[in-house]
Amino acid sequence: MAEKFKSDTEIFALAVTLKTRREELGLTLELLGKFTGIDCGQLSRFETGQFKTKSQNLQIVCKFLQLTGWLHQAPEPSHELGDRLEQFARRSPAHHAAVEELLRALEKLP
Repeated sequence: MAEKFKSDTEIFALAVTLKTRREELGLTLELLGKFTGIDCGQLSRFETGQFKTKSQNLQIVCKFLQLTGWLHQAPEPSHELGDRLEQFARRSPAHHAAVEELLRALEKLP
């Protein structure tokens, strides 16, 4: 069972943070849905504070937007190159494209 938030104030603060972070990254709800596999309607409900628990989908969104501190599940920092590339690629569509371009260039090396 998913853990409940302590207060409506905490929910509202997270909702505002989710929307602000998404907009900072230049993502639409549709694009965020594409990257996370979560329905746009549910993403909209998250951004308007229409949730009570730390559901799996909410955790996915927070992780994608690098807001893991809200769920008290901050991952250990990784020093593995693959993990670092994956984390970088998740920051925004532009970061993802840059990683793809880098990988294509590396594949062309002898």
